[in-house]
Amino acid sequence: MQYGVLFILAVVVFLPKLGDRQIVTSHEARVAQTARQMAASGWPWNAKWIAVPPVKLGTEAGGIKRLQPQWTQPPIWVNPWLIPVLSGQIRLQKPPLPYWCAAVLYRMAGVPWSERLTRLIPALLAVFGTLILFDLVHLTMGRTVACCAAVMWVSTYFIAEQFRLAMADPYLAFCTLACLWMWVRASLATRQLIPLKLFYFFLALGVLAKGPVIFIPLGTGIIAYHICLKRPWPRSIAGHSLGSLVVVILVLPWVWYVWRHVPNVGEVWRYESLGELPGSDNVEKPRPVWFYLPYLFLITLPWTLISIAGIVFCWVRRRRRVPLFPLCWYAATVLFFSLLPVKKNTYLLPIMPAQVMIGAVGLAALIGTVRRLPHKAMLAWVQAGIGIAGGVTAIVLAAKVHQIMAFVLAALSLASACGALAELRAHQGRLWMWRQTIAYILAIVVIFDFFNAQRDNQRSAQPVCQELITLMQQTGQTLAPGHVPEEAALYLPLDLPLNRDATSMLAIVDDPKNQKQPIPVDFADRVPWRKIVAVQRVPMNSAPDNARWKVYRLQLAGD
Repeated sequence: MQYGVLFILAVVVFLPKLGDRQIVTSHEARVAQTARQMAASGWPWNAKWIAVPPVKLGTEAGGIKRLQPQWTQPPIWVNPWLIPVLSGQIRLQKPPLPYWCAAVLYRMAGVPWSERLTRLIPALLAVFGTLILFDLVHLTMGRTVACCAAVMWVSTYFIAEQFRLAMADPYLAFCTLACLWMWVRASLATRQLIPLKLFYFFLALGVLAKGPVIFIPLGTGIIAYHICLKRPWPRSIAGHSLGSLVVVILVLPWVWYVWRHVPNVGEVWRYESLGELPGSDNVEKPRPVWFYLPYLFLITLPWTLISIAGIVFCWVRRRRRVPLFPLCWYAATVLFFSLLPVKKNTYLLPIMPAQVMIGAVGLAALIGTVRRLPHKAMLAWVQAGIGIAGGVTAIVLAAKVHQIMAFVLAALSLASACGALAELRAHQGRLWMWRQTIAYILAIVVIFDFFNAQRDNQRSAQPVCQELITLMQQTGQTLAPGHVPEEAALYLPLDLPLNRDATSMLAIVDDPKNQKQPIPVDFADRVPWRKIVAVQRVPMNSAPDNARWKVYRLQLAGD
């Protein structure tokens, strides 16, 4: 029964309206555009090879190492399923699993690409991750804490936001959770062969999703599990041997193929993965050591107060050792990530299972406190206040987007949160938890399906790209090939014509600050084989002076 309820709640949170929000960030655009190129070439076994410029290892501004295209050299031909291609250039900064998943869906659906299909697999991983998390916590901390962890998983804003985006991090987070789940099951089972093989299978998928970074959150989780719970390590030689073979079969062929066909790719992979270790040469996104500290309170919304209480309860009950498992896992991983020079809040996504496990300890303790205390009026008001805050937030967001359905959902969210007071005063803490979860879920639905969708669509490059295509057809001008922003290239045809001898080309520029004045842009790398003699802003009906996307005409020198 609980599995069914949790599955329905997860579907409501993660799956609706995935395609209503247009893609406006480069992280999603790179996945979609690379997968689009794969799907356009056919299936991998009979793909149409495409011409790309050869590459060499170079260092860009700020010391960033990249495989730089050599536009003046004769092109080489590659299979885009094996050597990913982004905007006519080889793309090997990240492993290919997210591209493969999206491209397969495009081919199966018979469409060039779509926002919904690009985000479908990460959303499905979140749905099944809800059930996996429930079982993992049930095995390690009991059924009550497992139920609390699962409802916090589906109603935490950061989790819902990240798993509805087409990036590599949701794949990594799911594989980390699934690996730890199978490892725990193997340690508790008498027959360890199948769990260990599945552990290595998910490990291989994690490596194909984002490289060796999976060993950080997974390694800290496994060590914390065995130290805190004193469980035996899985000792099945056959399981470890066959599992290692699974990793080799799934990962090694692609790595070997790319290594053979792309020069200096090993240095790029080292820079992108091991280069992020302390003292390394990767300074692309340097952040201070305390960077993650404020985010630890933001990524737990709207359960922040419960999560803080969970940390306290985990430490108070440390003699039982079981609550220390998620706390040690969480603290060790955050500490390791804090020591790395490269930091982003999305890097914390793989550790969110530990975060909700800590919060679940606090939530379970809160429910137990409601049952035991003789005078519960003040506690009930505090708990109901937490719920009402979620409903009020939904009302405010609904007022911003002016949608009737948004007001209805926000009103239901507020009513559900207010109803929590009655359950708490009647000593029904568990019923309060379910009402509170529904209130937060409704608030999340309002935020994603109305506010975020409208906000992102206003920043999308789709309207200006459609007008730009019409302009190119009318004037015969072509788009300068270098450095087309991925968010814009996604809404342009894949095979745009290019006249290298033209004396005039168009360029589209991303101006995230929406400045009215012309922004300083160096267009030299857009057309490296010709000299630019003049730059003129092209007025676009869909892009006023203060719009994010701007179009320029480049006047090139003749031969």
